[in-house]
Amino acid sequence: MSPARASGTAPAARVPVSPASAPALPRPWGPWGLRATAIAYLGLGVALPLAAVIERGFSAGLSQFWRYVTAPAAAQALELTLWMAAVMTAVNVVFGIATAYVLARYEFPGRGLLNGLVDLPFAIPTLVTGLMLVVLYGPAGFLGRWLEGHGMKVIFAQPGILLALLFAFGTVYWFSAVQGTVWFVGHVIGAAFAASAACSG
Repeated sequence: MSPARASGTAPAARVPVSPASAPALPRPWGPWGLRATAIAYLGLGVALPLAAVIERGFSAGLSQFWRYVTAPAAAQALELTLWMAAVMTAVNVVFGIATAYVLARYEFPGRGLLNGLVDLPFAIPTLVTGLMLVVLYGPAGFLGRWLEGHGMKVIFAQPGILLALLFAFGTVYWFSAVQGTVWFVGHVIGAAFAASAACSG
């Protein structure tokens, strides 16, 4: 028998300890240690390749670098890049905003599947994307042979570049950027209509 029961007194109630009053666990790296490690890792992942590109580009001197930049092949590559980026942006503006509006405003069968397909480029590396496009639309692929047989070349041509850009940097970014805004604006407009109807009634 416990001493509390032997003496006839009730045992003391346990006071719950809130998470706020609980003692903080010691952090060996300090409050900024993990953040500094992540920033350093990302910085090295960007800084080292960029430094290598700059070093190789200027290794022959500024005059040779300027000669490379102003070469006709470089000008054509820059023009092709800007043109493909402009076309991709126009396509993404239309389809990205439309997809975000539909997913934010409507409930329909297959909505979860469509939402997952929109986020799919985040999960697939760009190397796998390029390999997938080559397998599907390359000269050795069934679809690629059929298209080339009808006079349509995809891989190593402008359509292939556009497909790669649309998949890797496509609708998902416009969708992520505007879905929250569309959802918020839609709820604000709906609340405004409801308040107006209540006041008029």
